[in-house]
Amino acid sequence: MRKLSPHIFFALLVSIVWAACQHDIINPNSNVSKDTVVVVLPPTNGGATGTGTGTCDTTSFLYNSTIQTILSTSCSGCHGTAPGSANIYLGDYASAKAYVLANTTTFLNAINYSTAIAASKRMPPAGKLASCQITQVQKWITNAYPQGVATGTGGTTPAPVVSDTVCFNSEVLPLYVSYCASAGCHSVASHRESVITTDYGYIMNGIRAKNPNSSKYYTIIGNGMPPRSSPQMTATNTATILKWINQGALNTACTNTCDTTKFGYANAVQTIIADNCGGCHGTSPGSANVYLGTYASAKAYISANTTLFNNAISHAASLTAAQRMPPAAKMIDCKIVQIQKWIANGYPQ
Repeated sequence: MRKLSPHIFFALLVSIVWAACQHDIINPNSNVSKDTVVVVLPPTNGGATGTGTGTCDTTSFLYNSTIQTILSTSCSGCHGTAPGSANIYLGDYASAKAYVLANTTTFLNAINYSTAIAASKRMPPAGKLASCQITQVQKWITNAYPQGVATGTGGTTPAPVVSDTVCFNSEVLPLYVSYCASAGCHSVASHRESVITTDYGYIMNGIRAKNPNSSKYYTIIGNGMPPRSSPQMTATNTATILKWINQGALNTACTNTCDTTKFGYANAVQTIIADNCGGCHGTSPGSANVYLGTYASAKAYISANTTLFNNAISHAASLTAAQRMPPAAKMIDCKIVQIQKWIANGYPQ
């Protein structure tokens, strides 16, 4: 019997272990059959790539229930610990989403073993993912990186029920930042009239819990502030602030408190943009000549600057702090998902 060279033996061992791991990640409670994933390794001479086959539930493509396991099983050896090989870290949802979002074409070429890239850049290097797993990853991307809600077993639970409590971080703070804390007004750098409205502590200097009439930072809205030449808060905006004050003006922090199945302009995106961007970009021509005050203008700008816009609202590390939007704080993830779905689905109105 001819003895295997160490290189061939190691490649074969990697293939066996990887295939076994892929077999184990299928949900034992699903109706999907547990056919073993078969991986054909790339030739050792660097020639044509291999192919991956297997069976998985391609209707499942949330990060917490599916993608996390695929990345962990197939990529964590090199990219599971920060900073990761070649400075690519995929060890958690935020980092995986940020990298793939900023490098979508490169990432898809790598996992599809595209002949357009060098063999050394095809991932995973030991063998191509199963076709159905590639489909799951691609669906995760095209559906704007849905995360799902983590459970103890790695599955998902239904979206949380939204309470009647106003969330300061996602509903009130964006209004004060967008409409009051723009450059030259009440930002930390400008602090006009010694007023700053960029976080809870500063805002509470002019708010009295359960006493809106004594809350200067509420009563002045529409009565000189924002200045008449600037975009104004809507009646809905002021009603939100009033409700927050009457509830005790608490520093409530909420996550995933929006319905990500809604991503049309009229039923979701218009309000998100108005609340988070309206103070600077709600009146033409807008700060830095970026005007997002109407459907047509928002669609035109974002479609022409999609990568920059996605990086800005995701607060990508590749951008300067001044380019990240909103500048004071990142939007909660579910609102970002709604915007990304709006973009991915062709800007439905």
